[in-house]
Amino acid sequence: MSESLKRKLFWSIIITSMFCTIPAAVRLNFLGSIMGAKLTLYPLLIGVLFSIYDWHKNGKSFSREDKYVVYFLLLYGGVTFISLIHGLAIYPYYNDILNGPMNQIEKLPKAYNLLHRFGIPVDEKMLLGIWLIIRPIKGFILEIFWSFGISYMIYCWYRNHWEEGFSIMRKGLLWCIVIIVLYSILDILYLYGFWGAETVLKFLNPIIHDIKQDGTWWPPLVWPGQLRSIFAEPSYFGIFAAFAMPWLWYSICKEKSYRKKVAMFILFTFYVICLFLTRARTANALFLGELLLFGIASVLFRKELLKNFIILALCAIAALGIASYGIDNFLPGSPEKAQVISEQRAGHKPVNKATNKATNKPTNKPVNVSGYMADNLGSLASADKRSNRSRYSILKANIGIGMDYPVLGVGLGLRHAYIPEYLPKEAFSVSEIQMWIRNQKEKGIMRSGFPSLGEYSSRFAETGILGLIVYLIPAFFLIYRLLAVSCNKAVGSPKRIPYVFFLISILGVLASGLGDSINITYAYWLLLGLGYAMCFGKKTISALKSD
Repeated sequence: MSESLKRKLFWSIIITSMFCTIPAAVRLNFLGSIMGAKLTLYPLLIGVLFSIYDWHKNGKSFSREDKYVVYFLLLYGGVTFISLIHGLAIYPYYNDILNGPMNQIEKLPKAYNLLHRFGIPVDEKMLLGIWLIIRPIKGFILEIFWSFGISYMIYCWYRNHWEEGFSIMRKGLLWCIVIIVLYSILDILYLYGFWGAETVLKFLNPIIHDIKQDGTWWPPLVWPGQLRSIFAEPSYFGIFAAFAMPWLWYSICKEKSYRKKVAMFILFTFYVICLFLTRARTANALFLGELLLFGIASVLFRKELLKNFIILALCAIAALGIASYGIDNFLPGSPEKAQVISEQRAGHKPVNKATNKATNKPTNKPVNVSGYMADNLGSLASADKRSNRSRYSILKANIGIGMDYPVLGVGLGLRHAYIPEYLPKEAFSVSEIQMWIRNQKEKGIMRSGFPSLGEYSSRFAETGILGLIVYLIPAFFLIYRLLAVSCNKAVGSPKRIPYVFFLISILGVLASGLGDSINITYAYWLLLGLGYAMCFGKKTISALKSD
């Protein structure tokens, strides 16, 4: 593969990584597995095909590092496969699936009709039973390929010149931030109450992400009260920002041109205003956690980072003040709510559309900086505030399943049927959980499950402690190496600083896995591949030693 093509493909992969819930009509679910809903799948597929052709044409020689990758894949694949076979052997819900609707597997009715067209007699339940075994095995193979397999491909692309991959990722993410901020202007106008913005959003949103997925309410066509930009929900904005923000910080710190530096400070301020307008606890917690890590790094690298950190921290404080003031004074949340507030100010009582009666209830709760922080960070520890009851209930169910099947879990992708039995009693009064249970009963276990509200608790439930540890080995090993390089004073500061910001980025992405799936964006697998190229590439080690 030519270097020019490789650069274009990697840049396309980075740019498309922000589109993580594309419309169902353009998905490749059969091939995609964890990638099915992501636009990144398309440039990755092209990259895979070219890489296979290149390796076939030029021959693939295995280095010592390549052999370690093979050993790990055999270990992870072996543990996960044994866990899956064990899970299928003990699975107690076969009858529930077989007695469920035929269309709980999207492609099965088509396969059934096709077999009958060719005169092959087959019973619906028999076909469902066959697919019940094949589907998780297929999912297991595809998951390994699209996760660690793609990370290995990225590593192979840049292990001899990681600086190029680092530069492409940095520039690509800067463009992503610009696009997100520009699209957020529409959201801000919508939150302000501009009907024209709502019209434009209703036209654009179904193009960039799915709407009311699989008959549920999520994602809605528009999202009143919270900014979400190009993402399916506000928290996804923060999860992607955890990936992208440290790269913006690095760009600001390395920039020598005064004008470009000022422009990036302004971009950062607008980006953080948008982040605070999401009013998403995930976004706030990840941003403040990464900002804290940046502060620690700025103390260690005073000459290079401290001044920039202070300016960025002041910009973030200003952004918080602007966002809080805007929410309280200028952003009612939607055109409908703006109209109600306008009627209130005119002395009219707002009308409740559901009852067609006037109401005295206030439409907006006053917001200030302390109130904003209390609502978005102080509520994190409360099990009853906002979406915490759903999140903590699923977390408890996952841990309960894992505790009952501690070594191997219940099998990759097989936890969904177990969850209702492990939910705490109070969870059944939560409307969101009631909807998930109802959907599973009506649509079938294999079509409708429970969201992965916590990557590591879900992994513990599905693959046990053994599978979870093996899954995290590459991350732990990479973090150790990034820390070793970042703290090695024998290596000059200019060479260490890229490792510092890379470390902040991957730690932020890993932290997002505490409350959500790590696969919401594809960031982790891209960082894993490039990170190993930075730390274990052939020229990397010698270059650091020769400093």
